[in-house]
Amino acid sequence: MKRLGVKICKGFVPEVIDLDISRGWAASKAWTAENLRDVLSRTNIRAKRCQSRQFMYADQFSSILLPDDHAAKVQHVEMPFPELIAKCWEPSSSAPHDDWYYYYTHPVKQFAPEMMDSVQNWEELQAEDTSHGMAPYVSAWIGGTGVVTQAHYDVANNVFVQVYGTKCFHLYPPSKAAELHVYPDAHPRARKSQVDFDAPDLKLFPLFKTLGDPYMKVTLKPGDALYIPPFWFHHVEALTPSISINVFSESNVRLAAAAIFNQDVSVKSSWNYLEKFSYIHVLLHCILSSLGYIPQKFLQDLYQSRYRPLFKTGRSVHGNRESLTTKSTGAMASLQDVCEKLLFNPSVLNEARDIGMEVNSKFETMKNVILESQSEHKSGLQDIVAAHLVELVLVQNIGVERLTPLTFSFMVEKLDSMSKDPRFEII
Repeated sequence: MKRLGVKICKGFVPEVIDLDISRGWAASKAWTAENLRDVLSRTNIRAKRCQSRQFMYADQFSSILLPDDHAAKVQHVEMPFPELIAKCWEPSSSAPHDDWYYYYTHPVKQFAPEMMDSVQNWEELQAEDTSHGMAPYVSAWIGGTGVVTQAHYDVANNVFVQVYGTKCFHLYPPSKAAELHVYPDAHPRARKSQVDFDAPDLKLFPLFKTLGDPYMKVTLKPGDALYIPPFWFHHVEALTPSISINVFSESNVRLAAAAIFNQDVSVKSSWNYLEKFSYIHVLLHCILSSLGYIPQKFLQDLYQSRYRPLFKTGRSVHGNRESLTTKSTGAMASLQDVCEKLLFNPSVLNEARDIGMEVNSKFETMKNVILESQSEHKSGLQDIVAAHLVELVLVQNIGVERLTPLTFSFMVEKLDSMSKDPRFEII
């Protein structure tokens, strides 16, 4: 089957694309509000509504996640599909303060299988030829005027087609993750920006003021299509009541990143928590140094961008959160002793170094997927994936409940001292 990979996936950059398929979908009038209201008159859906116009997907099913204060602001409401159209298309859909914004997205095959004939040849919008991985699928996105999808990145290739109304996209490269203050990976809203673009709090999110202009700003009208590469941030606003169709498909970049995340970074189950915490320092030092980072600076920057805003506003309270380093003065001394014992254990250090080298090789494989003509985006991609790996090491081995400011402070201090220790030189 003919796919778009040869045509549009020549670089790791977004691009407005000229497609007969997308123009045909819009011209058919199958995706107008009037037609959908009639065809789906007996279809019931579960839509979202919020008094804020900003919507974000959230993972509600993991037990390891940080608490989510935004969840209380969004309600899921069961309704007939025609009611959604009425809510989104009524004159007050540019909601006054006491009204609601409505938003709905779902795979077309699941909520409206009778509409699949109206997205003929959607399989051709797979952006790359991959031999395995996720199965491609086509989704619909429906919302009223003013509805915003908060700045976020996806890990799949995304071909986005506007079929009704207009939408404005602000696109930022992966290198802007710090300025966008992305939620931690252990948060239900991982991959999304914490910043309210309408009223940014620059005291809480100081890096946002250096964000600068988007790499691309584009308004899509019916029949227009946009390719969004994996790991590229996009902040999307409906300028009118809007209906869109998109195709998510597998990405070679995502497959390479998945190989990195499959790296075994677990510690020995027989170790106590002090031994685990000590080994994590050795492991992070070896991994980050092998990638060319200054380990203590990388961890400090990660904390400042992702975690500090949550701690500063009290949004990170997670039961009885307790730092590994604040149980007692004696515990601090014990941790120092355990660290020193591990440092003098050659097998432990060699194991961590081997993991660091394996991870470095996998990162090179991932970056080689990107053409040299877009090499300026390789470092940004590495930064995002490295941050994810660091958080994976921390959450998997010491638990999200122990990710406190003092834990981060201790780790940064310890990594700084290790960087000056010749036993930790990476060759």
